[in-house]
Amino acid sequence: MDQARTLRHLLGQSQQTIHPILGDFQTGFVSRLARQVLAQHARQKETALLFDAVPKTEEQARQQPDLIEFFSGRKSLEDLVRCASPQECWVPSSLGLNALMHHPHEASSLLSKLHRLPVTCDKLYATLPTKAWELASRFAPHSDWFWLVQPTTASVTCTFQAIRRASGVCSEAQHRIIVVGGKGSDEADHVYASLLDTSMPFLTRPLQYCGFIPKTQAEEALIRVAKAMCTSEPVAMA
Repeated sequence: MDQARTLRHLLGQSQQTIHPILGDFQTGFVSRLARQVLAQHARQKETALLFDAVPKTEEQARQQPDLIEFFSGRKSLEDLVRCASPQECWVPSSLGLNALMHHPHEASSLLSKLHRLPVTCDKLYATLPTKAWELASRFAPHSDWFWLVQPTTASVTCTFQAIRRASGVCSEAQHRIIVVGGKGSDEADHVYASLLDTSMPFLTRPLQYCGFIPKTQAEEALIRVAKAMCTSEPVAMA
């Protein structure tokens, strides 16, 4: 481990942050983008870990123990980590994070144990539904949040309301908007501009634009957005 990474590791001991990736799980964008983010960190010679709340198939659930077993005391956090490569790791967490969404004040029970992870991570992420803003505020009160927004009235309104509510409890977070689906980049620009304008009165740090993904299979767009998501300063956590 080089000196810079060692320093990030030491700093990370007191900066227990899990960056939330929030959106509609049913679209497929959240899961694909989260995995691309892990791959991008690996390309940058960094290690990242994802607490993945996207629901699993019955077969996957049988094969992969869930974070809920950590909260119930049946397994340690170390036992739940899965790795596609030494630098791309995740913890199946659909049941565990769903339970934590109903009791967000219990987030500290996970954050305080992150030093037990068996890998030294440059960055930690969690996939969450848009409505889970209160849990996200516990995970990353002063850091980047990534919102996947569709160019529909329902998605834009839901995201706006979640950001407004979150701002009341963690005003220092940096919210970054990713537009997914729709007719094209012009429409994506319009979605971002609308959210930027309406959120300006209550955000300390204005919304940032983090990219446009036209469809789930748009591999180049997924890679481009993942690169943008990985540009912020990593903080190591073991």
